[in-house]
Amino acid sequence: MKNDLNNRREKLFLLAQENIPAQNVCLLKNFEDSSISPWYRFKENTTIYTPGYYFEKGVFIRFK
Repeated sequence: MKNDLNNRREKLFLLAQENIPAQNVCLLKNFEDSSISPWYRFKENTTIYTPGYYFEKGVFIRFK
């Protein structure tokens, strides 16, 4: 599956969640597309639904 996604040049991302105080960081499952969970497909100008929240307009950053 990973090679198929790379061949199609799709952008994928992970979402992480932490609670206060920040003791644990958890990756969110992708219930919209369980075949690639916990990864999400990047689709510009699309609402992103997670188990407990949704993002109308995503702002993405990259850690280097």
